[in-house]
Amino acid sequence: MNIADVLSSARATAEGIQWLLLSATSQEVLADQLRAILPAGAVVGPFRPTEVRFKPGRKITAYYDTFVDTESPKGHYVRPIAVTWGPNASADQPEETTPLVKIQAEAVHRGVAFPFQRLWKDFRDWTMHVSVSPLDARFNQLVRLSDPQHVRAMLAKTRLGESDRPPSNEYSVTPLKYRPDKGHVLRYDPLDAGAETVFAKLYIAEDRARVFRREDAARCFR
Repeated sequence: MNIADVLSSARATAEGIQWLLLSATSQEVLADQLRAILPAGAVVGPFRPTEVRFKPGRKITAYYDTFVDTESPKGHYVRPIAVTWGPNASADQPEETTPLVKIQAEAVHRGVAFPFQRLWKDFRDWTMHVSVSPLDARFNQLVRLSDPQHVRAMLAKTRLGESDRPPSNEYSVTPLKYRPDKGHVLRYDPLDAGAETVFAKLYIAEDRARVFRREDAARCFR
């Protein structure tokens, strides 16, 4: 099936969109692109779609929870990804000058990129661009807000996790919603008994400032 026909405002059909998002052919192409940025031997799939946005004649963006099995000690990972098909989906600027390189380096340094060796992939034959959480050039703080060590220090310093329960010495971080350029939701689960779970939301406020806040509190950081 022709990708241009699927994206066309005149020729797009529900069957074509479903083929692009869910067909065995399309998902194998996506798996191939992800395997290229994962360690050798990684098994990719299945893909669980969570949301789709279609702008007829322009692009389709699909969000998936992606299951990855590796030979690392942890072995199994679930990572949100965003996949865009469209004529402008692939970046034209040289990779060494893109701001994504700096974000990628920070993610690797903080240990939040693993098991991925790179957090984006372009496939021009399918006019496809893939972004892997926590990569987002607009919300560059998403990388550090996905780092358990930073989260622990942040909650202790800002007292965002303050309640009648004792604070945790360590948190696990789960991305619940990954929408590059739009917003994100993260869940911080304490690894100490008795501490509370904290939800964090990143979004664009009415004045277009980037905002981070705890979901059940009115404290914001700009």
